[in-house]
Amino acid sequence: MIVSHKHQFIFVHIHKTAGEAFTEALAPYLGPEDFEIGLD
Repeated sequence: MIVSHKHQFIFVHIHKTAGEAFTEALAPYLGPEDFEIGLD
């Protein structure tokens, strides 16, 4: 799960729905107050 205060969204990774690709694509745009939870 990604919580972005900078862009005001929450992304919940659901298995078998390309969630890992979206997480990797969004990660470079996270601000200093944003965070990721539950990564392996």
